[in-house]
Amino acid sequence: MISELRIKKSIEYISNVSNKLVEIRFAYIYNDFISYKDFLRHKSYSIIDFMC
Repeated sequence: MISELRIKKSIEYISNVSNKLVEIRFAYIYNDFISYKDFLRHKSYSIIDFMC
């Protein structure tokens, strides 16, 4: 009985940790994407300025 409870607790803990890791990873990818988009936007503005 105690070992089953312990296993259940550890499974919950592992799933919580893995969910947090996935959230962190997605946040990192999203921030990378946003900064890349800003970089492209800045680059296109500088090309337009250069042409004008």
